[in-house]
Formats: sequence, C-alpha cells, structure tokens
Amino acid sequence: MKHRTLLIICMIIITSFSSILQFGPVGNTALAQPIYVGPGSTYTSIQDAVDNATSGDVIYIANGTYNGSVTVGVPGITLIGNSTSLCRLGHSHAGSDIIGDYAAVFNITAVNVTISGFNITVSGSYTYALYLNTSAAGTVIENNVIYVAGNDCGGVVLHDTDYNNMADNLFYLDGNASDGIIALSATNVSVVDNTVSARNTRTKALNMTDSNDIIVERFDAVSLEPTSVSISAVSSAARVYNSSLDPAAGTDIVLQADADVTFTNVTFSTINATQNSGGTLWVMNYLDILVFENDTFTPLAGADVLVTDNGAAVYNSTGFGGTDPKTGPAGRVGTITVVDRWYPRRDTPLQNLTVVNVSASKDASWYAGRSVDIIDTDQVKPLPAFQQARI
Repeated sequence: MKHRTLLIICMIIITSFSSILQFGPVGNTALAQPIYVGPGSTYTSIQDAVDNATSGDVIYIANGTYNGSVTVGVPGITLIGNSTSLCRLGHSHAGSDIIGDYAAVFNITAVNVTISGFNITVSGSYTYALYLNTSAAGTVIENNVIYVAGNDCGGVVLHDTDYNNMADNLFYLDGNASDGIIALSATNVSVVDNTVSARNTRTKALNMTDSNDIIVERFDAVSLEPTSVSISAVSSAARVYNSSLDPAAGTDIVLQADADVTFTNVTFSTINATQNSGGTLWVMNYLDILVFENDTFTPLAGADVLVTDNGAAVYNSTGFGGTDPKTGPAGRVGTITVVDRWYPRRDTPLQNLTVVNVSASKDASWYAGRSVDIIDTDQVKPLPAFQQARI
C-alpha cells in the first residue's frame, strides 16, 4: 500500500468582509422629485430647498460655497452635493458644550435622511459638521469630506439616535480636542470605510460613549498625537473589524467599557484599559487552514479539522465529533475567527493558545477510489505565524 504524508498549511489571512447594513425604513422613492440648488436653479439656498421638499425627494446641490447651517426636518429626503471637492458648506460658532449649546452645518432632526457628496468645513468652537439628535434614526452619511479646523469641534455627532449608517467619508482634524466621529448614547450604528487624519493634540478619531451595538469596519486613523479610539461605558457589543489605528504618539485605544469589546483583524500598538469597569477587549484574527497531500500541494478533500482556543472548540468537523464540514475540494474549511489575546482591565494582554488538529483516514470513498493511508494527526502548539501576527 502506498503511504503518503500529510502537509498542513495554517495561515493568517487579512480579509475584508464587506458589511452592507441597511437600517430603518426608506422614503417613498416612487414619488421622488428632483430639486436643484445653485445659480440659475429654483433655489439658491439649501435650507429653502429642504423646507419645500417632501418625503422621497432628492435635492441636488450645484458646485459652489454655501455658508451657514441647514436644519433637515423633512423625513426621507436625500441631499447630494455635486462634487466633494467643490461643493462646500462652512460654519463657525462659539459655544459651551455639544449638549447645551452646539452648532452644526447639517442639523438632522428627521428620520431616513441621506447626506452625500459634500465638502464640509467647520471652525470656531463647539461646531460640528453633522449633528443627529434622537429624531434622526436611519440617517445615511456617505461620500463626504469633512474638515474640522476649530478647537473643541467635531465631524459627526450621533446623539441619542439609532440605526444610522456612515460610509466612505474622509475626516481631516486640524483643531485641538476635536473628534472625528462622536457616538453619544447612540445605538445600532454602522461605520464602514471611513478614514480620519489628525495632526493636533487631545484628538479622538472615534469616540464612543454610553453607546450600544456599534459596528466599525475598515476604519483607518492616521494621526500625529491623538487617541485613535476612545470607548467609554459601552454597555453592549462594540465590534471593530479590518481596521488600522496608527497614531504616531499618544494612545491608540482608551477603554472604559462596561461590556466586552471585540477587535477582529485590527492593527494597533498601545492601549489604556486600566480604568475598564468590567468589559474586556478581545483581539481576534482570521485563521485559514489548507490541507495538502505531501509536497505536491495536491488539495486533500475530506480531512477532519479541530481548532481549539484555550481548549474550547471553535471549529469541529464530524470526525472529531462535531458538526462542522470537513475540508472541501480545495483542501480548506474556510476562514475561522480565533482569539489572539485579550485585555481584562490591564494594558498588557493575556495570550491565547490556538491548537489545530487535522486528521485524515484511509477511507477510499473520500478520495474517489485512490488508496491513501494517512493516519497521523498534525498538531501545532502554538501556531507560530498566528502568535507572531501583530493585530
């Protein structure tokens, strides 16, 4: 009988799983009417166009500079800037705090509003590009460029609101103590494909306070001296995926959470978790297992796979007594999410042990009649490539 050896390749892969999340009902687009704003159009003021719109209407804003602020109180309307490089709104305000005295370029007070394609500049103090209050559920903020030039300012404030989506926005933070995205008592928020660049002190790219069920994916923070992510008193799941938090100085993450926070495939270097009030930061990564027959790299189908994290099974195929599938025709079982390390109220992590077991028998039915006798189990303790990966 011909004997073969078993070659197992375990890799960490960096994969971007796209998240397309739609929250809340949408407007009656069947009755939508185009409304135009700009020189020679029906309206020259964005506010006038909004005030005369009805649910489902789409407002197109021509290139130009539009000063002042806009209150959007009509549900289900869409505002689209003609070009993110030329269509600008600017606003300046001096106030005391974002709750008692605030100003915003866009003040959203209605449900299912979409803001897209604008170049927004804020300066002064306590001024924000977009402010969403408790009536602004279902807001979509996408494809905008936001410049924050003042001190104690911010890009987007989600205040006591829920089911909001933010996608493909660029934030430039030039003021001190200015934040990119502020989730304040917000719930069910999706933040996907956003980038924050900051260059001054006391800045937070993403500030989540007293908020629940925040999903962040492909979030990049590039800065000189801010805290990239601040998580305070999160009472239920906050999850960050496929992101990079990379300040040149300062702390990447400040964690003061009541509940667990999960980072999956997130690059960061420093963390302050000593004030954490009960939650743990779990750092996860993606593990891809490929099984081949010896060094010919012929994929081996029908092999059993068992993966454990600190003794707990996270993948368990039928041969090991579980219900997960065996390897497929390509010799793989798909991507598995495993724990790399965790931070329980401490700045240094506890390391996880991931063990991979792969076993294949000589049952000819697995290999279309080919005679293969593979009886050994390959066990990796620890998995070197996995343990050395810096998340």
